Amino acid sequence: MSLVLGIDTGGTYTDGVIVELENKQIVKKAKALTTREDLAIGIRNCINNLDFNRYEDISAVSLSTTLATNAIVEGRGCEVGLLMLGHEPISTLPVKHFSVLPGGHDIKGHPREELDIDVTRQAIAELKGKVDAVAISGYLSIRNPEHELAVRDMVYEMVELPVV
Repeated sequence: MSLVLGIDTGGTYTDGVIVELENKQIVKKAKALTTREDLAIGIRNCINNLDFNRYEDISAVSLSTTLATNAIVEGRGCEVGLLMLGHEPISTLPVKHFSVLPGGHDIKGHPREELDIDVTRQAIAELKGKVDAVAISGYLSIRNPEHELAVRDMVYEMVELPVV
């Protein structure tokens, strides 16, 4: 039996479902209030409400959310600064404050280019007072997150902003 756990965090409710894939049957479903201050609480409550005790039988988990979409549609987004490490410059981005910085990794996780600490610190300093959060994207960071983590630490050290 191949079971999948699906969680959807919406603006009001977090919905959960366990589906048996072979015959496409819903095994369990549940709902909990979305807790915007800490989404993990609503997700945990939803999972607990499933009243399921065979989690070891679950082969995959799918997590989705409409929160970001709702924020955009409702105009409740915030100003975000984007730091791109080792990416090629892109002509147009839907963000006002971004920097393309040296760094990133190759497919084997080796640095393509060394992280330039001074240039990175300057880019972070330029975000002060202009953004509400910072997003960091390192080229092939899934292979080696070292540069992303180093830049995250610099952001935390230099500005008190949320970082993803």
